[in-house]
Amino acid sequence: MQKIKKTTCTKWLTWSAALLLGGIVLTACQSESESMTSSTENNEIEIESESIPETEIDSENADKENDSEEESAISEEAISLDEGSYVVGEDFPADRYKITSSSSGNLFVENNSAGGSVSEILEDEGLNLGVPSVTVNLYDGAEVEITGFEQGIFTPVENRTVSDTLTTGAWEVGTDINEGNYEVIASGTRSGKVMIYEKDNKLPLYDELIDPDGEFGPETLTVDLKDGQILRVNVTQELTFQEK
Repeated sequence: MQKIKKTTCTKWLTWSAALLLGGIVLTACQSESESMTSSTENNEIEIESESIPETEIDSENADKENDSEEESAISEEAISLDEGSYVVGEDFPADRYKITSSSSGNLFVENNSAGGSVSEILEDEGLNLGVPSVTVNLYDGAEVEITGFEQGIFTPVENRTVSDTLTTGAWEVGTDINEGNYEVIASGTRSGKVMIYEKDNKLPLYDELIDPDGEFGPETLTVDLKDGQILRVNVTQELTFQEK
């Protein structure tokens, strides 16, 4: 009886041990399986997070193309000329230009038909030695000379609006300023000259100095402007026209 009990007990212990071992192995397998599944899912999540939708890529490429087109349009619009001499119509097209510079230097224009000659110091450094820009019509055959600065920048003037403040250059009454009787005041500190031409006439019908300090000419001027006349502002940076 004792032997039978011992055998039964032994078998029971053997089965218990087998079950316990199987449970451990099963638990280990399940743990490893879950670990592998979790790792796979994480990898999939990482891959998905790194992928970029095609629509975003297309949008970025389109933005880059638009930026490139804008830069190209700007570079094609403005004409940069190095120091030297040029003939309008041969070296660059005739047009109305706002001329600026990259540093201080001289701008000369001769043989410019109805546009008139130009002799100005251009500067962008605020030294009050010259003017920041000159706006003028340049006609075929005009001779342009740039000296003293590396580059002159010629920007075509596409839109013209009426204003009572005019900078250095040539302006047409009725297009750039309204017809009328005006008091002219120098806005800056530099003296200058006001000249009025009948259209297509090379000789001015009015030619007067203006000086804000009153040393080299009157501090203000009175002018009567008619449609079609050409008004030239020379040397001074800016003039204000107050209608009387």
